[in-house]
Amino acid sequence: MEQKAFKMQVSLQSLPMRKCACCGEAKFIPSVNLREVSALLSPNGKPGVIFTDAGFICATCGEQADLTPQDDKSVGIVSEERDDNIQ
Repeated sequence: MEQKAFKMQVSLQSLPMRKCACCGEAKFIPSVNLREVSALLSPNGKPGVIFTDAGFICATCGEQADLTPQDDKSVGIVSEERDDNIQ
C-alpha cells in the first residue's frame, strides 16, 4: 500500500520559543565534543580529532539546553476534548 505525503504549513511565529531554564535566555549555541583518535584506530593510520554533537548551550549562562520534547499543554497547545454523548 502506498503512503501519501502529508504536508502541513506552520508559521514559525506561532510556535513558542524554548527558553533557558536557568536564566530565561532564548538564544542557544550548538556545542560539540572533541574526541582524539589514535593512529591505530584511525582509517588513514594517523592520529586525529573527531567531533560529536553535544546539543546546545545557552548563549548567556552556558547551561546545557534541555532537548526533551515538552507536552502540548506546557507549550500552550490545548486539545479539544470530545464528548460523544452530545446529541
